[in-house]
Amino acid sequence: MAPKDPITSLKKIEQAIIAKAIQAVNATGKRIEEKLLREHMSGPGDNSLAKRTGTAARSIHLDPAAVEAGGTLVAAKLYAGVIYARVHFGPRGSEVTITPVKAKMLAIPLAAAKTGAGVARVGPTSGIWGPTKCFRSKAGNLIIWGYKTGKADMGTRQKTVTGGQGNAVSLSYAKKAMKDGELIPLFVLKDSVVIKRRIDPKVDLAQWAKPILTEEIKKAGLLKAG
Repeated sequence: MAPKDPITSLKKIEQAIIAKAIQAVNATGKRIEEKLLREHMSGPGDNSLAKRTGTAARSIHLDPAAVEAGGTLVAAKLYAGVIYARVHFGPRGSEVTITPVKAKMLAIPLAAAKTGAGVARVGPTSGIWGPTKCFRSKAGNLIIWGYKTGKADMGTRQKTVTGGQGNAVSLSYAKKAMKDGELIPLFVLKDSVVIKRRIDPKVDLAQWAKPILTEEIKKAGLLKAG
C-alpha cells in the first residue's frame, strides 16, 4: 500500500475543520438574527426600534458563512437591506445627522399627515392635501399647512380656492381656515435632523454572541466541552 500523501491528509483535515467552523458560525448568526428581530425590532425603546411598516425587519437577513478569499477566516454577514437602517446602528449614545439629498429642506410629517403606524401617508406635494401654504409657527418653525382629508378624499382635491392663482391661498383666507379648524399643520420643514443610534452592534449583538459561538464550536467538536 502506497504511503498517504501528508499534504493531502492535511488538506482534508483543514477542510473538515473549516466545515465545522462554518457550521458553528452559521448557527450563531441565526441566533443573532433572531435576537435582532425579537428584541431590537419590537417597538420603541432605548435599544430597539418602532416597528412601523416592517420594511426594516423584513430586510434583515444572514448571508451564510464562508471562508474569506485569500485567507482562513470564516465569517458570516448579517445586515439590513434598506439603506436607512444604517442610521439606527452604531456605538451606544452616538448620533447621526440627516440632511436633504435632493430637496432644500426635510419635510417631517406631523400627526395629521401620518398613518396609524406613524409614517407619512404621502409627501407634502401630493394633491390629497389640497392647496398648501407655508407659515411660521410661534416657535419659529416653518410648517406646511393643508386641508383635512379622509380615505374618500385620497387622490382628489378636497377644497377649491377661488380668487387665487393656481394653488395659492391668501394669508387672510388661511388664517380664517386655521381659526375654523379646517386648515391644519401637516409637515414641519427642517434643514437637518439628528437621530440617536439605538442598536449597538458590538454590545447588543457581538458581545452577546460570544458565549453562544463558544458553545457552538464545542458542539462541532472543535473545542473540548467543559
